Amino acid sequence: MTTSAPEAEAVCVHAWDIPSPNGPTALGRCRRCGAHRVFNNSFPEAERTNNSDLFGAPRRSSGRGGEAAGDGTTDYDIELALGSMRASR
Repeated sequence: MTTSAPEAEAVCVHAWDIPSPNGPTALGRCRRCGAHRVFNNSFPEAERTNNSDLFGAPRRSSGRGGEAAGDGTTDYDIELALGSMRASR
């Protein structure tokens, strides 16, 4: 059974299968409910961010797991981002 993404979102925590990039978009399909969704294969240049601050000099922690380097980014945020990047390989 194939349902549209809006109907399925109310009951499914999607697990998307997205094919390898071949053009500007890819049609993903949820392994659990069969819903479909279009994903962008890249971000327009204007939406890209420079993450060099994440991979530059070591960050100093405030010592309480909170804000580091005064920019509002916590050590937890960085670990979460790096974990997502490792998982997507």
